Amino acid sequence: MTVIVTQQVGAEVEADYVERLERLDDVEDVDVRLLRKHTTQQDTPGVESIAIVTFETDAAYAKWRTSGAGALGKGVRVRTASVIRQEGGKAEAGRGVPVVSFYQPLVRPAQYAAYTTRYIAPNMNDQRAAGLMAGYTMYLDREEGGSDPALSMLLMEYVSDAAYAGREPIKEQQKAKRLIENAEWKRINDTKSTIRRDIAETATREVDL
Repeated sequence: MTVIVTQQVGAEVEADYVERLERLDDVEDVDVRLLRKHTTQQDTPGVESIAIVTFETDAAYAKWRTSGAGALGKGVRVRTASVIRQEGGKAEAGRGVPVVSFYQPLVRPAQYAAYTTRYIAPNMNDQRAAGLMAGYTMYLDREEGGSDPALSMLLMEYVSDAAYAGREPIKEQQKAKRLIENAEWKRINDTKSTIRRDIAETATREVDL
């Protein structure tokens, strides 16, 4: 089970928020990865930080839900998420640039998973093949409805600042090629506004816990 903990830009969290994450990371069968906005990002970042909490067993998750789910305090959005696609590995801590992009899906989860496989995965693997990206993961909130709609989060593991800065020419080159050679990919590209709505993108650095 995965839990995504989001701190929006400007949101005030508990003074000991990082220490709370450290304590959670020390729990058996729990892994916490903290990503904080990267100060070199040129456009406005969407989030201040992201904590990806992975529960290795159902028992660890159940214990947290009953005794610790509220322990992270104020100023954060806490949602359980499914991993709908993952390829490759993580960027090297301290050198890599994990980039998180949030979207609001406009279709059902099965359709969004198909979109990820047929459209997102080729884009990501083009960048992996070019040596820009170590891997990527697409997460999808499990909760739906209400005033806080379900979101997806694409985590892109760029290997360095230079790789992140140089991504656009590779993306545009491969996009032009796919628009000509792959009719299905072109169809999805032309209709993707009916599949998801862009929310925000943030370049981050991993924080050692």
